[in-house]
Amino acid sequence: MASFDVVLLFTSIPRALAIDTINGFLREIYEETDQNLKRAHINELLELCLKTFFTFNGQFYERKKGTPMGSPRSGLIAEAVLQRLEQLVFSS
Repeated sequence: MASFDVVLLFTSIPRALAIDTINGFLREIYEETDQNLKRAHINELLELCLKTFFTFNGQFYERKKGTPMGSPRSGLIAEAVLQRLEQLVFSS
């Protein structure tokens, strides 16, 4: 069973789950044989986009979990993850 706090949804989604979910959707709908942009390239870009840094007391830190707050991609990623979890729950 998985549980996410909707109030803190973006910061609660594990990166690995987000990447795995998007890769799963890409495998289903993205035909890469005719494309120059392969799923591996999209995966690298997604990993880069999910990295978030912040400063505290003059020190830089990397957020280890969650999607970047305020990023236009975060809503799409959160929706995809919630759809996947819903499919898993209702298919059992």
